[in-house]
Amino acid sequence: MPETDDDRTVRFTLTNLIQMWRQTLNQDAFLRTHTIYSSKCENQFLIWVYLNSFQCTEQRR
Repeated sequence: MPETDDDRTVRFTLTNLIQMWRQTLNQDAFLRTHTIYSSKCENQFLIWVYLNSFQCTEQRR
């Protein structure tokens, strides 16, 4: 199945959001106080994004 512009846009947007979110996590003050919590949160967030990407794809079909 050929890739659509919508697929590229969704992937680009998610990539940018994850990059911005990681930059926020990498701030020194945040890491000093939330190291364990942030790594657990990042994993949960990435799993959520991954699972929701399938739902978005299914809804468009």
